[in-house]
Amino acid sequence: MYKLIIYKIVENAIDEIYDHIANVYYNKPSAKKIADTISANIEKLRLNPFLGQVINGRLSFPPEEEIRYLPILKKYLAFYRIVGGEVQVFRLAFASSNWTANDLFK
Repeated sequence: MYKLIIYKIVENAIDEIYDHIANVYYNKPSAKKIADTISANIEKLRLNPFLGQVINGRLSFPPEEEIRYLPILKKYLAFYRIVGGEVQVFRLAFASSNWTANDLFK
């Protein structure tokens, strides 16, 4: 089992998704379900960090740094790297966003 490190920016993104759905659409049950689903999918990386796909071929990263992404609910992407016995989840983005390598490390 890997140690799962979730960066604060990812936790904040999940909170923002919850707040948006709860306050804009006035649907707290759906907001909770979506936030819980995102968290549960990220938690799966603890047991199987190779669930996500490698994106190094699509964007330029240093070859020693293998960046992966995990699609969640067809709407979100969790970006992470495996370092030793750790899975570091460092960004959560909308799948439809026009993100670049620079965006992932802001």
